[in-house]
Amino acid sequence: MELNEGDRVVRGIVFQVAALAGLAVRPHVDEQFGKLVLEGGNKAMEEERRAEAVGNLLLLLGEALKAAQERHGKRDQPALDEECVAVAKKKLCPIYPFD
Repeated sequence: MELNEGDRVVRGIVFQVAALAGLAVRPHVDEQFGKLVLEGGNKAMEEERRAEAVGNLLLLLGEALKAAQERHGKRDQPALDEECVAVAKKKLCPIYPFD
């Protein structure tokens, strides 16, 4: 998979998973996840570790969703925002390919 293709796929996953969780996606959050893939460099797209990379992306996204839910009482509508991504990254990283 090409790096730019990976970026687009990740951004699509972010919107789909957030929608399934009933969360809005604040502006630029999808780009933030896509940027994590691009920062991971070519190793993010190594075919032999592709399943591991996708699994770790889902772990990271799951932690971001948890952070959004925990703040639900403080907002009208729970939303996935840049702070949620930062919380998830701090908790889980370094993990492949985001290390």
